[in-house]
Amino acid sequence: MDNVDSNGKTKSTAEIYVDINNDTIYNQFKKFDENGNIDKSKSEYFDFELRKDTLKNIYSGKVTYHNILDYKLKSPLIEKELKLIFFQKLEDSTNVVEFSEKDQNFVEFEFYNKNDTLVGMLFEYRVLDTIINNEKMARIIETYHAVDNLILTDNPFIETFEINHEVVYE
Repeated sequence: MDNVDSNGKTKSTAEIYVDINNDTIYNQFKKFDENGNIDKSKSEYFDFELRKDTLKNIYSGKVTYHNILDYKLKSPLIEKELKLIFFQKLEDSTNVVEFSEKDQNFVEFEFYNKNDTLVGMLFEYRVLDTIINNEKMARIIETYHAVDNLILTDNPFIETFEINHEVVYE
């Protein structure tokens, strides 16, 4: 879904995910500056690089996460973990495979998958240093995004993790 000004210039774009119950979830949001470049301080999105070895059914790639929180939060970051999970279809069963990186904005993956459809979820966990009532504490923030390689998929992770992205950042 694009927001275009009167001159035909794209001001912002949102990836909307419609789940099996027809609930709308804003999965990614990009705001553009006057020159058409993504304003990362007002955007939350990921880049999904995907390669497939068709002979061996090996999927590999990299997901790079651009989080608006990098610009919005003032509290010092104690720890950050990025996780990527996918359903993995084998010959006679389905598993969940997980890949993770600490203190990075990307995660790389490689796995065997018998199905052409990749269905997954990207998670980011942040632990921030904060002070409440003069007491030192930690604040935990979790963000989730559906990751799929096809436009039309049913991603059961959305319902499983009760994902509800109602807020679109301006």
